[in-house]
Amino acid sequence: GNEPTRPLPACIAHSEASKVFGVTLLKKKGGIVKLSSLCTSLVLLLFLGLVATPARADDIDSLQVFLGTWNGSSFALHGGVWNTYSPINWAIGVTNPGYNNPLLDSYQDVNLAPGNYWLYMASLPDAGNAIEINIGLANDTSITEVFTASGGSAEFNGGYTLVQGSGFDLSFISGPQFEYTPVSEGQIYSPGGYANWVLDLNATAAPEPSSAVLLSIALLAIAFVARKRVALGL
Repeated sequence: GNEPTRPLPACIAHSEASKVFGVTLLKKKGGIVKLSSLCTSLVLLLFLGLVATPARADDIDSLQVFLGTWNGSSFALHGGVWNTYSPINWAIGVTNPGYNNPLLDSYQDVNLAPGNYWLYMASLPDAGNAIEINIGLANDTSITEVFTASGGSAEFNGGYTLVQGSGFDLSFISGPQFEYTPVSEGQIYSPGGYANWVLDLNATAAPEPSSAVLLSIALLAIAFVARKRVALGL
């Protein structure tokens, strides 16, 4: 009562390697054993998966902080500027979260994976109630957000509220203090007697599907379709 099946070539008649999920991967044509079209697709996908690298968000290669004012629709600079790349501005020192951690960056040397960091800046008293922060990415794009402080100057008061942009979170850790001072005036990444104020930057990117995940999905889809074709006698 069983339906007749096509005999496999003798060299592979007893080989489990000739089938995946019950689907024949090798076939004989004109006396030559060849890869089936399904097998060819599987091999190609496997090759692409091996040579591809997992995708991830771009690294951070620059940071810039501005103090200013917010009028309800736009930000206006009010003097204070800190960054990681210009000698005419003061430094932003980056550490892992928590006091007493070593600096992860220096002048024109920023290469940070998306993540959570503390930003230290030498105090430059400013009455601006808003802060604009720009994150430069390795793919030559950038992300900019504006926050307002709840109690006046954003350098001295917390309660930050996002009013423009999206892509990361920023919160206030400390106003100017003298106990933890990894940066000084100018682009100086060492203590120099200047009080530092501290922010918490959370730029943790959502993970993108890796090529391995995409490959697995593609293989399962091909196997499912092929199994259906066999079941239907196609």
